[in-house]
Amino acid sequence: MTVSRPGHQPNCTMCHGLIPLISDWDIEGNRVCRLCFARGGPPPVMPPQTDFEPKTDLVNHPPHYGGADDPYEAIKVIEAWGLGFNLGNVLKYIRRSGAKGAPLSDLSKAQFYLNREIGRRKS
Repeated sequence: MTVSRPGHQPNCTMCHGLIPLISDWDIEGNRVCRLCFARGGPPPVMPPQTDFEPKTDLVNHPPHYGGADDPYEAIKVIEAWGLGFNLGNVLKYIRRSGAKGAPLSDLSKAQFYLNREIGRRKS
């Protein structure tokens, strides 16, 4: 389909974009836009994206905490055992250690929350 508007020629024969009047460039006999001329051809064709939902549920059941099908998913264990904030975070960071980045960082976070809970109970 050829689309025209004032000040423009018909579509680029390669990418089908509008060609400004000042461009008389051509590749193998085709009138082309500046981008196709600079690239030496049309832009790559990207497949249409049909699935806009992530493959895993990163909000409700992230895989680094066990996932929805895991009976030992961190949140399920924390709630079942009634661990509270500090001990819940200890379990969470131990559970995900190595699954989401640097394992030592996660273990240090677990240690931080464990030390907070120990300090809370001592006072």
